[in-house]
Amino acid sequence: MRNKRREAIVVCIATLAVCFLMLEIGLRVKENRSFDISEGEYVQYGNSFRLRKNMTKLNRWSTSTFTIKTNSLGARDKTTGDKELGDRPYVVFIGDSQVFGLGVDYEESFVGIFDDFASEQGIETLNLAVGGYFLLEQEEFFWDVMERLHRKPLAVFYTLNASSMNWFDSEHENTVVKNGYLFYRSNWMSAYVKMMIRNNLSTYVFFRDAFWCIYRRLNLRGGEVKVPRHFNLYSKDSRLHDQDAAERLEAHIDRFQSKCDELGIRTIYLYVPIADSFRIKEAVTKRGLDPDDYDITLYDRFIKDYCDRHGHTLLNPRPLLREYYEQGEVLDLVRDLHYNEFTNRVVGEYLIEQVFIEHGLF
Repeated sequence: MRNKRREAIVVCIATLAVCFLMLEIGLRVKENRSFDISEGEYVQYGNSFRLRKNMTKLNRWSTSTFTIKTNSLGARDKTTGDKELGDRPYVVFIGDSQVFGLGVDYEESFVGIFDDFASEQGIETLNLAVGGYFLLEQEEFFWDVMERLHRKPLAVFYTLNASSMNWFDSEHENTVVKNGYLFYRSNWMSAYVKMMIRNNLSTYVFFRDAFWCIYRRLNLRGGEVKVPRHFNLYSKDSRLHDQDAAERLEAHIDRFQSKCDELGIRTIYLYVPIADSFRIKEAVTKRGLDPDDYDITLYDRFIKDYCDRHGHTLLNPRPLLREYYEQGEVLDLVRDLHYNEFTNRVVGEYLIEQVFIEHGLF
């Protein structure tokens, strides 16, 4: 009896292994992979990181497929190679992954949409945003590139959101790059092994995508806030409610603004709200929490007050995005806080209207 059970178990395991192998082979033929696994996007830069130069990197997520291309400056662009500005005027965007356009192709990002229109007006666009960068690192990259170009831009779009403002004085100190991928230095080896297993198994991608497809169809996502870190940014216990922290953030912005003033670079402040912020109050209510304990527009008010007092231009698409949200539009990628193609298009067209038509800034 025991031998028969063992034989049955062996047969089951062997059958599953064969099925798994056949599925893996079939998926590989169809190239159903989550990522281009040859190499990641990054290179080590001190304790931090930067994008690889002249890179073309295909990314396949469960929610989107997009390509990242970088130019000779290590900045995201529509093509690889030298960034030929010539003697044409240009503008610069700095920021984090929202401005970078993570999750969509460059042409579909709001900077790419702005770039397409601006180029028709004879103005070049340089996107120096890097996903995961803190405000200090965004500024450092901007000044490094300015030294290399030896020519000042018409303006810099100083882009802020709740995350960058909350972590304004932070820097990466525990980051290591392995094969182009980012890891925490303290546990990079185990994380690297897990990533390689994930990236090399097409069956993993297949079952993951199938799970999330069912998940979305059943509307299990509901109003939950996915990332506790962003959830807590809007708590009335968040650091920007502290007067000392607010004053230090203002002093930080003042330093950047003063340097731009000295060099004759116009600063345009752009606030891009995190997509999840529009439904946080609904989410906390469903979780049995008090929505009055969360201040969704804290960061909007802070930067508006700063710009009003100093006479700076501020662009903020929140009211427009709020209208679309209330009409039932989905603003972010599923299971991801970044703007989807629709929201990128809305923000890009908003920038074109505000910069070239409403305010006539250029």
